[in-house]
Amino acid sequence: MQLKRKYENQTRQTIVKCAARLFADNGFHGTGVREIVDKAGVALNSVNYYFGSKNNLFLETIKYVLKEKVQFDLLFLQEDEVIPEKPQELSKFVNTKILAVFDIFYGTNRRYWYADLIIRAFQEEVPGSLEVAMTYISIVYDRFGEIYNAAKGKLNAVDYYNWMTRLWYGILGFAFWRNTFGKELDFVGFAENADRDKYIALMSKTIALNAIKELGLP
Repeated sequence: MQLKRKYENQTRQTIVKCAARLFADNGFHGTGVREIVDKAGVALNSVNYYFGSKNNLFLETIKYVLKEKVQFDLLFLQEDEVIPEKPQELSKFVNTKILAVFDIFYGTNRRYWYADLIIRAFQEEVPGSLEVAMTYISIVYDRFGEIYNAAKGKLNAVDYYNWMTRLWYGILGFAFWRNTFGKELDFVGFAENADRDKYIALMSKTIALNAIKELGLP
């Protein structure tokens, strides 16, 4: 019984991992069940057996990337981390955290597909995908709310929402660009070479500086 449960858990995880990359590259509607099971090396009925539907599998891939790969709760803005009060120190703190998010998505091992999948969660009209994504992304929103409050002295909900929205879409902008124009502009090829790393480095610094400036920090 234990061996069967272990095998099923391993098979389930294999399907999620394979499907995550396919969904990131091709989108929900551009990825077929047969393509998923072929990549995972499992039977055709495995998706329905383990997940009930392709829709549910898509939701599981979002959870997998945000919980196990991105791990905002472990790698970024931990609850016990003290936010500096002095403007100069707070400015450095904000810069460090924004660059950390960029590194999570676009750092070593060409991890840009994490962000690709999250963009899909927002763009694809799959029931439940946005809610699942926001469950994990809210960790970042909540903690950045504390940063905004420390910088401004008071959390204005509207101004904070606008600031955070610009910051978030700036961080995910590279993935959004790839998913929207990649094939037409051969941007995927660009993403694989050294120019990509220079572009990401410049973009991350620019977005961090703009976010700090909007906070009124030095």
